[in-house]
Amino acid sequence: MSAVDKALIFLEALGAEIELPDWCSEYFENAKEDGCLWDGPITQVAGTPGLCQVNSVRLCSVSPNYRIWIGWALSESGKWAAHVCVHDGRSMIEATSPRKAYFGIVLDEKDTASFMRDYEGM
Repeated sequence: MSAVDKALIFLEALGAEIELPDWCSEYFENAKEDGCLWDGPITQVAGTPGLCQVNSVRLCSVSPNYRIWIGWALSESGKWAAHVCVHDGRSMIEATSPRKAYFGIVLDEKDTASFMRDYEGM
């Protein structure tokens, strides 16, 4: 059994429903298959609550080194939900509510650019 399978079983045992959202399903499929739990630093920045995609696109436009992270995040309430934020190569940058844990993938430069085009101007 792969580490990803073990992580998904662990999340499901915690009550997380690992479902693919309607939006960006191709990225979430990759996150479900290749994702990992993030245990590194998290930087909290100001952003619009509930607009993780828009906040992340705005942040990525600030630096060419920033990448979109996509997957699931554990909220303070104990619920796992589909989520998007930014990875700067060292830490996760969170621009919505604080999260306790993350499971997903960092998109490469090409996919980050594609994601940004899809959500620009929202």
